[in-house]
Amino acid sequence: MLTSVDSIPLQTVDTIDLRSNLLQDTNDTVSELDDEENDSEFLSDFGKLLLWAMEVDYVLDYPLDLSWNNFLNSHISPEFGRFSNLTHLNLTNSFFSGQIPSEISYLSKLQSLHLSDLRVGPHNFKLLLQNLTQLRELDLTYVDIYSTIPLNFSSHFTTLGLEDTGLYGIIPKSIFHLPNLETLDLSSNYQLSDYFPKTKWNSSASLIHLNLNYVNFSDNLPESLGYLTSVHSLSLGNCNLRGPIPESISNLTRIESLYLDGNSLNETIPSGMFSLPSLSYLSLGSNQFSGQIEDFKSNTLVWIHLQGNQLQGHLPKSIQNLVNLKYLDLSFNNFSGSVDVSLFSDLKQLSHNSISLTNEKEVKSSLPESLEYLRLAACDVKELEFLRSAKQLSDLDLSNNKLQGRVPDWAWSTWNFSVNSQSIPQYVDKHGLNSSTIRIYN
Repeated sequence: MLTSVDSIPLQTVDTIDLRSNLLQDTNDTVSELDDEENDSEFLSDFGKLLLWAMEVDYVLDYPLDLSWNNFLNSHISPEFGRFSNLTHLNLTNSFFSGQIPSEISYLSKLQSLHLSDLRVGPHNFKLLLQNLTQLRELDLTYVDIYSTIPLNFSSHFTTLGLEDTGLYGIIPKSIFHLPNLETLDLSSNYQLSDYFPKTKWNSSASLIHLNLNYVNFSDNLPESLGYLTSVHSLSLGNCNLRGPIPESISNLTRIESLYLDGNSLNETIPSGMFSLPSLSYLSLGSNQFSGQIEDFKSNTLVWIHLQGNQLQGHLPKSIQNLVNLKYLDLSFNNFSGSVDVSLFSDLKQLSHNSISLTNEKEVKSSLPESLEYLRLAACDVKELEFLRSAKQLSDLDLSNNKLQGRVPDWAWSTWNFSVNSQSIPQYVDKHGLNSSTIRIYN
């Protein structure tokens, strides 16, 4: 119970923070809700807190954070509109329901507004943008808006989080030219469409996170992406993009995550992409890339996903230098040559490896102990000894290989399969072997 609200010295309050049901002040005096009290009592106390705060609204020129609470799907009170001095309001993941009241747009001093899983009418959405001219951060992730995107965005914006909000129509070019914008997320708005600006964006120097997954661009990637020199993460998956990746992508020296899956991108992967000094996550699966994989010049990569392309040739030996690599999927390509397992033997953190190659010689090297997931379908594998060291293995695909004879005894005690070993025959013969986690066909 919030029994000490009346006793908090007003001059010491600089944040009302009820995340995990706490009320905090600058003297670190914390009034906790009794864990055994039921939710209705908490809501009653919260109502008292709001009434108290309204009487002393000069206190609420500081952040009000009610995120990660359970308000039992109650509606947001229009009385929030009375907190005229409020600068930050966070109601994310607090189990409010219904529509966002238009009175929120009265909070003209708001700099940060975070809501989720609610509804806001198209008119009220435009009111928010029109009246809250001091907003720097707006996060309406999973809020049902069902509107076009207005043109009147304040130049103060640093964060726009509008993922999966039912937005439709054309993205205004003005969004890409907000001079202070650091984070833009318009992902999973399936009826949004646009073309990338062909010239340098005004947000190029400031933009750090850009997520436009599942926005329909039907366009080539422009050279102007190379101006995003501050970007750390770039997500353009399933955007109906086509054509080659521009060489200017090599200018993104701060990028850590690059996701371009599920498009129709083609031609060769620029060699500069494998030299980006900060890149950790590279995901280019389900495109139409061809040619060979160039040498890896940087060892920062943790995740490589190139599945489902038309890549050819041999794996570069430089892959053995990727000492931080945990995930590698090169399956469903047109690689040729032999599987040189020794390329992976020093990758001690590798837990997922999926490739499609052929093996023309006996495998004598061992795999890293950390490996959990391995697909070597159609690789002409003839024996299993090279898998003995993979003690964490829990998902194995050796289908369409040349295995014969008995599954070695050490496999049952070494591998971490979730299936009952009694259901797995001891011999691999013409009938093969099949389960949800181990697949060894002849």
